[in-house]
This record gives sequence, structure tokens and C-alpha cells, in this order.
Amino acid sequence: MSSVPDRGDIEGSEPSVSAFISSVIFNSAVAVALYTGFLVLRRRFPLVYAPRTFLVPEGKRAPPLQGTWSWFTLFRRINEPAIIAHAGADQYAAIYYMRMLFRFFLGATILAIIILFPTYATGTARTSGLSKLTIANVADDQSSRLWAALVVSYIFIAFALYTIRELLMKSAWLRHTFLMGDEQRGRLSGYVLVVRDIPEKLRNKKDLLDLFNRVQPNTVVDVVLTRDDHDVSSEYKKYVKNRDGLEKAASKYLSTVASRYGKTLRQKGSTNYVDPEVGNAVPSEILQNRPTRKTPMIIGAKVDSISDYITHMRDLQQEMEQKRTQLYTSNGDAESAAFIIFKDLFAPHAAATANIHGTPGVMDDKQAVVEPEDIIWDNLSMKFFQRQIRTLIALVALIALVLFWAVITAFVAGIASLDHLAKTFTFLEPFQELPASIQGIIQGVLPTIAIAVLYALLPVILRFFTSFSGAMTHTAIEKRLIGQYYFFLVFNILFIVTISGSIFNTAKLIADNPGSVFEILGTSIPKVSTFFVNYVMLLALGGPAKELLQLGNVIAKPLVLRFLSNTPRVVWRQSQPKPFKSGAPLARHTFIATVGITYLSIAPLVSLMCAIYFGFWYVAYTYQMQYVYHSHIQSGGYYLYSSAKQLFVALYIHEVVLTALFFIKTAWVPGGFMVFAILVTIMFHRYTNAYDSLMEAVPAKAALDEAKRRHLTMDTDIQKQLVQNETWRDEMDPTGRSSELSPGEKGDRRESRVTLGSTSDDPNAAGTEVQDTPSRYEGPDDYEKQFMAPALRSDALVVWLPQDQLGVSEIVKEEVESGCQSKVCYEGAKMNEKGQVSVATATLAKDHEP
Repeated sequence: MSSVPDRGDIEGSEPSVSAFISSVIFNSAVAVALYTGFLVLRRRFPLVYAPRTFLVPEGKRAPPLQGTWSWFTLFRRINEPAIIAHAGADQYAAIYYMRMLFRFFLGATILAIIILFPTYATGTARTSGLSKLTIANVADDQSSRLWAALVVSYIFIAFALYTIRELLMKSAWLRHTFLMGDEQRGRLSGYVLVVRDIPEKLRNKKDLLDLFNRVQPNTVVDVVLTRDDHDVSSEYKKYVKNRDGLEKAASKYLSTVASRYGKTLRQKGSTNYVDPEVGNAVPSEILQNRPTRKTPMIIGAKVDSISDYITHMRDLQQEMEQKRTQLYTSNGDAESAAFIIFKDLFAPHAAATANIHGTPGVMDDKQAVVEPEDIIWDNLSMKFFQRQIRTLIALVALIALVLFWAVITAFVAGIASLDHLAKTFTFLEPFQELPASIQGIIQGVLPTIAIAVLYALLPVILRFFTSFSGAMTHTAIEKRLIGQYYFFLVFNILFIVTISGSIFNTAKLIADNPGSVFEILGTSIPKVSTFFVNYVMLLALGGPAKELLQLGNVIAKPLVLRFLSNTPRVVWRQSQPKPFKSGAPLARHTFIATVGITYLSIAPLVSLMCAIYFGFWYVAYTYQMQYVYHSHIQSGGYYLYSSAKQLFVALYIHEVVLTALFFIKTAWVPGGFMVFAILVTIMFHRYTNAYDSLMEAVPAKAALDEAKRRHLTMDTDIQKQLVQNETWRDEMDPTGRSSELSPGEKGDRRESRVTLGSTSDDPNAAGTEVQDTPSRYEGPDDYEKQFMAPALRSDALVVWLPQDQLGVSEIVKEEVESGCQSKVCYEGAKMNEKGQVSVATATLAKDHEP
């Protein structure tokens, strides 16, 4: 037909079976090399390959593995409750997702080998290569064979719907277990509801208390109003920068003193770095060799770095304190967001589903259980209409990015060519004089690297779009990234490759006859199946091996810790286990599942590749999630839910394409049955939409069942823990000192009060002092600190320095504490005689830096 592209434009070249086998052998050899590297390096670099055995809090640690192959057999002894408790619900959800998809494609592969492979291979359409194992090898006069494809497709669809249902049920169970679990019961965030778009008349504690006590009678403990911190935020960022600069300058100074003093002793023939007879007297000329810097940079005069940073910190502290005081003493300056604190775990979920205000868009954006460290403070109080406009701008940018990605990648690959770069940058001209063989290697590698970098930046770009739109939390960004990245991959890889390599080649045909898109897909998809067989095979063999090996991490992390980690804080940050950001990986896995489901009955060899892909990833994730990744922020299975719902897209594509194929081959009855399958899928899809509300909030029945096992309401013990377990205590007060209250906290005390010190394992921490025993923990000072933007917290930042053996760190400590409000702590940080910084493992294992 004239509306369908020519056969040659669609299918291209058909690789032979021998070429496919050669590709499998080569990629298998590469994978074996990567796995061998992992086996060799795993025990030598526990910092990279097993950080969760010693660099996380003791209750979260994974047991050490014994034996060379013990990591490989982990999938055979999965302990679901233990993984959820130690690694987190999202990490377990990733393992479960791989396991369910592996089982699905393994079953599909077995069924295809029994039924579809013989049916297609004995067809008479005279195709060649791997196409003999596709539906394209069934000739037009063999339409009776299409009944086999129909029957198998029905079995596949039923199995897929069952798998989706299992994934949704598991995600709902994980979500409810997470929201009602011990971790939320022991954290204030479990009792909190954040509300945005509050009208000005309601931006006060009294009205909000009355309003939400009406929603959930007698359950509201307190209300924390947000303030406009933009004026303070800029100073706070400078403050943090100067704090980090001070730590770097002081550590450099201590290192210089230590190394030069050691050199002086060696010149004198002394073998003891710390000489008690000398009294550790450091020559004054060494002590006077302090670091300097130019301010302003390059053109400014040289100043003493340590003194200059201290002065800047003192000035910034005073400026911030003045702005905070003005902010909290003025009236009517509360922002449009607030945190509602309840005394019952279920109350915030019930309030999240309630209609609070009668005006659309007002107080509609509500979320229960929000961690303070998950909040994007700059977006929290963004106005409703501002978010709508920004969302529209981001949507237009996203659509443009998706549509023109092929053009962008071609442009980047073009400018990355050696010839083009040599014309632009004259210093590269000598490369054109290299032998032709070497030039060929460079010409082949440069565009590949450029495209790889571009694809690596794509999730970053998509996250920026969501943040620009006004997302309230980092979790919300990852949720949206799963959808955006997934549809990007479906359009730019599945559709673009299928429809003749470029959507623009067939855009006019589709515009002239919109119905032809189904015919184009039905004709094109079987012809390009060999591409996806090789594509999935490449990812199946190389992807999990690269995930386990972490080549970049195993090279970079030791080097950074050895040569660039010159302060305790940098050592702590560089030593932390990798966080698992679910958005991009789950989107990629769901896309591979989409490719596999699309070709279930059309090119069943893709199912075999998908079974290998998810089998290897199942093994890899079972290890990585328990021993490598460590995430402080959890969604409680929400990412799994988003991924499971996307599998419906794969089913629709499969059903529509197979229907089109049946109709093209005039198999009207099988085509009619496929239309019925589409209707069944639509009905089941609508049924699964009922899970949406289950993921947003805990149902009352689940809370009632949980309440039979334990109390969900705050008691005195839980009220004390709510403050002790929060991040800000460790951040602001690592030594256990009582902190000065912010202006907003003064004058708003209650009659009874519990004064709490830190009860962590820190040997410097103070004990718990109880002045009263109230019926519930009283705020608002601790409540407000936990849900206050970091820039608004009155506590001075802690300066973390290494403690040296010469006592010079005490001199610096006295200088810092006398020059500004900040206190100095050592907390497990030492400096040896060579001037090298080390931090105790117990300190590195803490969830938060001082």
C-alpha cells in the first residue's frame, strides 16, 4: 500500500544466525571478564563492594559473606522481612520487580519454545536469519498457524495481568507496612501532614488547629508554619561555603604543621614523633606558616585564610540572626505551606484524603509522612499558579526534547568527530597526522562517548524539569522521572527504530492517513525484531556485570579518599555507600520489559533475551541492594507501583500490533479475538486504578488491623524518641549541648516541658534529663526545628576538624570558638604525623555528618 513505507526502508538488513552467534560469544566473553574482575576485587575493596557491612548503623548492616560464590547464591535465600528492615522497602521492591519479570519471561520463553518456535520456523514465507523464528515467516496462505499465536498470546496476556496484579498488591503491602511500621512510629515525620496553597486568612496556628481538629477531632498536636527563607537562604549558602572553607584551611594548616614538624624531628635524628622530653614544643616558625588566600580572588590582597573565614562566618551569623528575628517577630508573613502534626499515625492519612477547602486548587496538594531531608525547601511554598505555569513550560520543553532527541544526538555525534573538532580547536590538528588506523579508532570512540555522556545527562535534565515545575520532595521527582524517562525510551527507541529509523520519514504518511500508523507498526515490528534481539542481548550480558563491577567507583573512590579528602567532612561524604535512585534504573528495566512483551508472540526470541536480562539483574540486585546501596529516603514501594502500571503500555502495544498483523494477513477471526483481549485489558486497567488511593494513604482497615497489634497513638516514650531520632539533633548539636531557641520558638512554650539530650552512641553525648512527665510530648520548639528550613535554624554550624597529636588543633579550636558562634568537634577524626586525615569507622557509619 502507498501509505506504508517500502519493505527495504523498514527491515533493513537481516543478520545471519552465524553473525548473531558471534555477537553472543563476543559479548559473553566481555561479560565473563567483567564478572571475573568483580570476583577478584570484591574482597579487596569492601569500601566499594560491601560498604553496608560496616558503614551503616549497626541495626542496618548486612552480614559478611563467606566464600567466593556466596554472593551469587543470595537469591536462593532471600529473607523478605530482613531485607526490608535493613536495606529498605524500595531496595526490596527492586529485587522483587526483577524476580517477577524473570519468572514471567522464563515462563513465556518455555511456552514459546514448545509452541511458537516450531510454528514459525516451519513457515514458508522464505525469510532468512533470525527472522525465520518470527511471525513474519508465516506465509499469507498459512493463516491457520496464526491461531497458535493467538492462543499463546492469550496465555501471555493472562500471565501478564496476573504479574501486574501481584506487583500492585506487593507495592500496596510495602507502602502500608512502611507507613505503619516501627520506623515511622519512632519518627516525627510519620505523624505529619504537609499542606500547600493555604490561603492568607488561614495562615496562623489557631485557624489551622481548628480546621484540622475538625477533620480529625482531637488529634492535632501542633502546627508548624513555614516562613519565606529566600532572604536568609543566600546568606546561609555563603555560611555553609565559609564553614567548609574554614575546615579545609584549618585541616591544611594542621597537616602542614604535622608534616614539617615530623621532618624537623627526623633531621635531628629523633625517632619519636611525640617526644615527651621535648614536651611536643612545635617551633614558632612552623606554627606561623598558616594558609593564605586572595580576597577577592586573583586580584585581591593576601589574607590569613583561617581568620578570614572565621570573620565571614561571624558576620553572616549576625546577618542571619537579624533577618530571622525580623521574620519571626513580624505578623502575617507565614508562607502558603504548613506542617500539621498529629498524635496518631493514621490521622495524617485520613486528613490527606479529605476535602479541606471549597475552592479548587486551594489546600488540595497534601502529602502525609514527609521526611525533612526529603523536602525541597525552595519549592515548598511556591504558589499554585506559578507551579502551573512552570509545569506547562517544562512540559513543552520535555515534548521538544523527546521529539528532537534524534536530531540532538546526531548533532552531538557530528561535532564530536575528529575532523570537526580539529577545525574548531586548532590545537587538535596534530591528531589528524596520526596513522589512519589510530584515527579510525578515535573517530569511532569519540561519537560513542559523546552519545553516552548525553544519555547519562538525560535523567539529570528530566529531574531538573520536575524540580523547576515545583515538586515538593526529592521522592516526587523520582516518581515523575520513572514515567518521563520510560515514555522517552519507548518513543525514541521502540517507535523510532520501528518506524523506519525516524518518525519524520513517515510523519506525512501518518498525517495523510492516521489509521495507517497501526498498519505501519504491524508491518514494521516483525522486521526489526532482530535489532531488539541483539539490543536486549547486549544489555543482558553487559548491564548486570557492569553494575556489579562498578569500574568507575572502584577506581575513583580510593583515589579521591587518598588524594582529595583533606577534611573529616569530605572523608565522611566520600565514604558513604551509594544511594539507590530508583527513577532511571526502574524506567530502563520497564522499557526492556515493554520490548519483551511487545514481541511475545511476534518474535519470541526476544522473550529469551529478556529472561536472561532479568535473571542476571535479579542476581545482581539481590547482592547490590543488600551490600552496596543505602538510601536514607524511602517511598515505601511507590516506585514499584509506578513501574507496574507502566506495563499496561507494553500490553496495549502488543495487542494493537498483533491485531494489526492479523488483519493485514486477513485473519479476521483471530483479529476479532485480539480486539476482545484489548477490551479485557482496558477493564482490568480500570480495576487497578483503585490502587491509586491505596498508595496515597493508608486505608482505615489496615490501620485498624495494625492497631490490634500495637498502639498507633503517641505515648510518652514515643514522644521522647520523636526528637531524639531526628536529623537536626546530630547536625546542630553533636556534643549534646542545649541549643538556643530561635525567635519564633521564644514565647510559645507550654506549661509542661521535657528537656531532651542526645541518647546516641556518641561517647560525647549528654544523657536524657526529664523535668516533667506530661501525657504527651509538648512543642513547639523541637517540632519547629525539625520542620524548619535549614537557613532558618538558629543553631550555628559545627566545624569538624581532625585532632592532631601536637595539640595544634586545640589552638585552632580556641580561635574558632572565640571568633564566632560555631563550636568545633573532633568526633572520631584524627591526623597522623604525616598530615593525613582519618575518621573512625564508627563515625563513618552514622547516618548524618556532624
